[in-house]
Amino acid sequence: MKLFDINKKKQHELEIERLNREIEQLKQENKAYQQFVEQTYYYAGNYPAIKLVNEFRYFSPAVEYDENYAIEIYSLVQNYLYRYLTAYLTLLQTISPVRANDWEHTFALFLKTIDENIHKHPPRHLEQFNDFK
Repeated sequence: MKLFDINKKKQHELEIERLNREIEQLKQENKAYQQFVEQTYYYAGNYPAIKLVNEFRYFSPAVEYDENYAIEIYSLVQNYLYRYLTAYLTLLQTISPVRANDWEHTFALFLKTIDENIHKHPPRHLEQFNDFK
């Protein structure tokens, strides 16, 4: 009977270790999702990302009538998409390292361009996400 109790105790310890590893992995994934939201919430300045849809909708007519405004919109959209893709890749590295590695090798030149341009227009007002940390 004592041998049975020892084996059962060992099984419980192994299960607890497995659950602790799973909890740590879930914490890392949760943090990655929170960082993704933080990095993609703002489109430009303190405008939320939903404004991107509105800006993009007016992009085509702006090209015809106001080239400077069109260039400004294009720049803002491009910068947001750079930030979005970088945040997505960071999330992917946590959630699916194999796919992230594949991306990094396949799109190395494109990712280098993103890396060089990503901090040109960082979003402001990220203090509201301090509660995520």
